[in-house]
Amino acid sequence: MRRKKSLNCCRDIAHSIIISVHSLTLSIIHFSSVAY
Repeated sequence: MRRKKSLNCCRDIAHSIIISVHSLTLSIIHFSSVAY
């Protein structure tokens, strides 16, 4: 049970990292399209 909870926590951390990277990538794409 404890192992599953820690795995779930790691997955939540990875999910938040993916979301932040995705939003960062979108903002970079938007900025480059505005620059050009």
